[in-house]
Amino acid sequence: EGADVVITATATDTSYIGAGDVRGARLIVNLSLMDCTLDVFAKAGTLVVDDLEQCKRAKKVFKKGVDEGVIDVSSVYELSDILFGEHVNKFFPGCVLVNPIGMAVEDILVARAVYDKVKNDPGVPTFEI
Repeated sequence: EGADVVITATATDTSYIGAGDVRGARLIVNLSLMDCTLDVFAKAGTLVVDDLEQCKRAKKVFKKGVDEGVIDVSSVYELSDILFGEHVNKFFPGCVLVNPIGMAVEDILVARAVYDKVKNDPGVPTFEI
């Protein structure tokens, strides 16, 4: 309560954050994918995903919302469009729910930051992929 940002980081398979728990403008990063109930998705003013096609296939709350017609995919934003595309600098008022899945842009950004930090460190072993 009172937080501007909520980030879920659990291993739950049962949703426990309901629309009544989400009041006012805030950013919810549904990192665990199952923490928020479908009514939270319906209540959010903006839905952001990293990869829409992956989110529509994953057997999680987002897919259920799409299948039941609660989530209109034409109004869902992809994170890459917000960071680098047509929605750069767009203001999203109200409750914003981010539903990331898979090897997404945030994973790539973290991997790049780690790589930049250690790439010239002779104490870090190297390997080929």
